[in-house]
Amino acid sequence: MKFKYSIIIPHYNSEVSLNILLSSIPNDDLLEVLVIDDRSSTAEYRQVIESSSLANIKEFSNKGVKGAGSCRNIGVEKATGQYLIFADSDDYFTTNAFENINAAVDEIDEQIDILFFQVTSSDSRNKLGFRHIKNSVLVTNYINKTGKYYKEKIRLTHNVPWGKVFRAEFVRNNNIKFDETIIANDGMFSLKAGKLSKDIACSNKEIYCVTQSENSLTTTKNVNHYRVRLEVYTRYYNYLSRKERKHIEASPFPLLYLSFDYGVVEVVRSIIYLKKNRVSIFKNFKFSFERLKRFTSRLSK
Repeated sequence: MKFKYSIIIPHYNSEVSLNILLSSIPNDDLLEVLVIDDRSSTAEYRQVIESSSLANIKEFSNKGVKGAGSCRNIGVEKATGQYLIFADSDDYFTTNAFENINAAVDEIDEQIDILFFQVTSSDSRNKLGFRHIKNSVLVTNYINKTGKYYKEKIRLTHNVPWGKVFRAEFVRNNNIKFDETIIANDGMFSLKAGKLSKDIACSNKEIYCVTQSENSLTTTKNVNHYRVRLEVYTRYYNYLSRKERKHIEASPFPLLYLSFDYGVVEVVRSIIYLKKNRVSIFKNFKFSFERLKRFTSRLSK
């Protein structure tokens, strides 16, 4: 393999943020950058790529099923690096990210399949966000706490591709692919990688910043997007063993109560769908006062 790292970036109509992301990547012979465009409405992103200071940058087009999942799969196929790093075009790498990555990779065994790092997030006002918190806690607990619970939980619930370094051979040998869905295309990839990995490691160094947008696919209310999430969660749930479901308290209940935004008919439809696919709503779910308060507030809307 020519490069040590392949950075895979799906892109759609986000030229300004793509420029920020590319500017956060050093021009290093160890790195190749692959930008996979998801049929943007203009070709302005090409000017960003052409004006970039990065010598090892390549552009590809997604001519298949539209979505970031398809773009990432193209990136994995085209990548020549020993390790894979995924980034979204509206995010960026933090200061010294690649020094931290390279130092951590050089310290670990070559057979480590996934290396997890700390990440942060920022909102539209450039203030500290919240999207990183769950995964940051998983990494911190893995490092600082003992016991199988924390070692397994990060494998099964760290359900995003960013903030990680994957051994490319591991991903390809296990045929781990992103779902080709318009949303939630990374959940099954992350779960399969976590379950199939023989060895993982964590670093407390921060490498990545996730940006929070009010109009992103993850925050925009859309019943079709909700249904895709429900379908993906059903596959996620059924991919887990009974023991693993209990271990991580797997339940669709937090997702199910989002269905109230779309009316009673959608709630009933969701319950029938879950029952048909043998997904238990309450079996592993633990109620808390805060969860109950959020649920009742949604019911009253």
